[in-house]
Amino acid sequence: MLLKNEKVESICEFAINRLVLGIFPRDLIVTQNWQVAHIIKDQNLANSLKHWISPLPGFDKDSFPFLLCSGRKSFNLVNVKNRSMQVLIDSPAVHHNGQTAAFFKAESKNGFSINFAH
Repeated sequence: MLLKNEKVESICEFAINRLVLGIFPRDLIVTQNWQVAHIIKDQNLANSLKHWISPLPGFDKDSFPFLLCSGRKSFNLVNVKNRSMQVLIDSPAVHHNGQTAAFFKAESKNGFSINFAH
């Protein structure tokens, strides 16, 4: 796969041969078998720096296709099945490259919390 004129800021493999790439300044590219499958646009033009992307606990590409990504303005919920992205936590999630922006903690049999520093 060759991405011309794109700066990749983060990568997350969410299924076999399926990647989501955070590209500068703010959008996501979803790939399948090393080919671009689609682009998920962030509607907030200022929500750049998506340096961290992680599947939610219980992720399944068909039945629970949700990822969480960080950004300059918010944490966004990404649905890789219907190709959408929306604000989940309206708080900046800026951190240095390679750092984890948040972590998940099991709270009950069917629940979890998202923990992050603001």
